[in-house]
Amino acid sequence: MGDELTRRTIAALALLSLGAGGVAFGLFRRAAVKPGFVEAKAPPSPTEGMRSVGNLLTDHPPCAAILDEVRVELAAPRKLTDAEQTKLYNKVRMGGAEAEWRESDCHLNLSRELALALKMPSSPERSRVVQVVASGLFVADRFTADAVAEYLEGNHHDYIEPLLVGAQLGAHTNLRVAKAMASFAKSHGDLGIRNIAWLALGMHEDLARKKNDQTEAQYIEALIVPELTRSKAGHRAVMLSAAANAVCVGCLPEIRRSSADPDPSIRQSAIGAWRWFPREEAVDRMCGAVANDKSPMVREYAAWALRWQGNSVDKRITCLEDAAILDDERAVRMGSTESLAQLGEASEEAREALMQVRDEAPEDSSRAAMEHLRVSDKPATADREQELARMLGQEGTIR
Repeated sequence: MGDELTRRTIAALALLSLGAGGVAFGLFRRAAVKPGFVEAKAPPSPTEGMRSVGNLLTDHPPCAAILDEVRVELAAPRKLTDAEQTKLYNKVRMGGAEAEWRESDCHLNLSRELALALKMPSSPERSRVVQVVASGLFVADRFTADAVAEYLEGNHHDYIEPLLVGAQLGAHTNLRVAKAMASFAKSHGDLGIRNIAWLALGMHEDLARKKNDQTEAQYIEALIVPELTRSKAGHRAVMLSAAANAVCVGCLPEIRRSSADPDPSIRQSAIGAWRWFPREEAVDRMCGAVANDKSPMVREYAAWALRWQGNSVDKRITCLEDAAILDDERAVRMGSTESLAQLGEASEEAREALMQVRDEAPEDSSRAAMEHLRVSDKPATADREQELARMLGQEGTIR
């Protein structure tokens, strides 16, 4: 489960900025999201958010020190750098040195601090800290979900967006939170909040299914399927992304229909929605798009989508190699090369395909392939830290 959760942490948190004037989380970099695509805010990457995990295990502060730091940042918030946000997120997520990634009194006390912060006046700086703390806690413990549910049910508004963002990283299901999200998705006055709520619901459906919480999973799917079916234009793109986050099997007829839509922006969202379905049809749809779609935007997105699952790897490698060498558009060639490089982390065949791209592709993708091969041949401390991150991810605490 850990490897899949790590991949989804990188790619599946598809937050839309359509109308959202909210907070950008420094951990959420634009690594996996292309300008102009539906997903406008990118998710935390394990290589960013966990770069310091190795040091944390040997030099992690006690709970009292973390509590003091969180209290200071919430009481007198300041603009945190990306590095400071990453460090605070990791401290909160791991709890005190004694917590060892299990629910603990430390996490419970941190949840209480978050609940107190939600009663403070909002500001961009405090909202950022709330989002960092909530994100770390939603990964770590179940107490936060109850505190956040109480806040959302109270129809408060100051911290809705950072809490919805934080909730998407959770490792714990909570029907109260899901129902509050549904209320915002259907009726909130801000389009951006509605979009984020739908996407958050999608993430929670998939999580609930993995946790064998069929009540919550069925509740959410019963909301997403009809909303997707009746959606039009821009809202359809939002709902296709929500369906992707949910790995919503009941949504497949609409995803198929949208994969052939005359509007390239809808086709793009539909092709992206296939990326989490571990079935042959999904790979065929994505490979068909990267090879044949008339829109370069759709072909580039299909190349990006092909990197996120491990089934039918040979087929993925073949269509990405062809696109990296033969496509007329530079963006498609480069995106295909990048996807091959990511698959190459676990596949010798993908590395061999990168060598073919290096030798046969136009100069831009050839040079990119050469650089990926050069970097992957160098043992690095970062590789050891990523391996440690994967081991920790098997605790089921990273999404």
